[in-house]
Amino acid sequence: MSRIHGTRWLATALALCAAHTAQAAPGIEEVITPAQYFECQIAARQATLKGLKERAALAGKPGTTEADKRAAGDLSQARVAMAMYGCGRQNASTLGAYAHRNAEVLQTWLNANPQVKARLDEQARQVAQLSAQMPAVSPSAKR
Repeated sequence: MSRIHGTRWLATALALCAAHTAQAAPGIEEVITPAQYFECQIAARQATLKGLKERAALAGKPGTTEADKRAAGDLSQARVAMAMYGCGRQNASTLGAYAHRNAEVLQTWLNANPQVKARLDEQARQVAQLSAQMPAVSPSAKR
């Protein structure tokens, strides 16, 4: 990934998010169902997995700088934000608030849909496995 291409993509993605977030949107309960919430979670985890895989490949590439690693991390975070934004113009905090307010409904729905739970569990396992393999480029690494 070229740093310039990644930076341009990130700037464009963040500008689109900011522009759309500024528009008045209905409350999240008006635009999202439990099924849509979990679809959004799956999409966000897919974006996370893609970013982790790209960052792992980058970390093993000779000549990779800390700036390259940061740019890849920023690009990965922008992809996750865009995946969440695709769920009724929401962001991580509004989806988190929705999940908190509707925890019982969401858990009931998830219990009734074990295939979705299995997919989420598998994605969580993959994220944990990839994250453990690359601490030098994890989001918590000092910049």
